[in-house]
Amino acid sequence: MDGIQQEAAFFKALANPKRLEMVALLQGKDLCVGETTRKIRLPQANVSQHLMVLRKAKIVNTKKIGQKMYYHIVCPRLIQITATMVQHIIDR
Repeated sequence: MDGIQQEAAFFKALANPKRLEMVALLQGKDLCVGETTRKIRLPQANVSQHLMVLRKAKIVNTKKIGQKMYYHIVCPRLIQITATMVQHIIDR
């Protein structure tokens, strides 16, 4: 996949409101699927699918601790990117 396609996949992954909400939840902390499910209020299967999209776009990554899989943001600059996007929308 070339650079433009990777950029498109990145922004496509962030184009969903629930995935943006998940990214906001993951700012500065790791969460397992169960914690994310409780906070987002979606069925676990849906949360897992959204996290898979974010992982495929290399926005989040995982680490296993015991029996649980924890998700975290790959690049801390993502927080700045999403804040800039939100500010752009507000400014329009």
